[in-house]
Amino acid sequence: RIQRLTERVSTALTTADVMRVVGEELAGAVAGASAAVYAARPTDGLLELASEFGRQEMCETDALLPGTLHTEAAALAEEAAATQRLVARATPAGAPVATCVALPLGGGRGVVGAVVLELRPARALTSMEQDLLLAAGRVAAQGITRARLQSLREEERRRVARDLHDDFGQTLTGL
Repeated sequence: RIQRLTERVSTALTTADVMRVVGEELAGAVAGASAAVYAARPTDGLLELASEFGRQEMCETDALLPGTLHTEAAALAEEAAATQRLVARATPAGAPVATCVALPLGGGRGVVGAVVLELRPARALTSMEQDLLLAAGRVAAQGITRARLQSLREEERRRVARDLHDDFGQTLTGL
């Protein structure tokens, strides 16, 4: 599974693509899991729902519009992002029918999102699943860092091309 994830992440061009691939792979790899991927907004760093794989019912107690925060899943994602570690919680309190697990996604500049898995029926992650999630977090961090560097290179290329074009135009005008 990790090899497949690594291969797919290596072809992802943007941070959003990396996060989507990680969500898809984890939803398929963990038995009985659905996944929701949350991305940090560039303006304030708050997490918002980016995509879902499968139907999450217990981890998200409010059915809000896509792109907005869902209460339980968002709180779990925020906690995972703040602590930069796996966070698991049975929900709802008193009669757990699902377990929600959040995995922070980060790169060289900090956390850029989180994946929230809903495990149905409620259960603890196996040690193999925990290892998979932790490895997926590392692969995601590498992919996100690579995608950010690629984005910076593209921006620099555009800036240099624009500067050369402007300088050349001014030189021709001067002749």
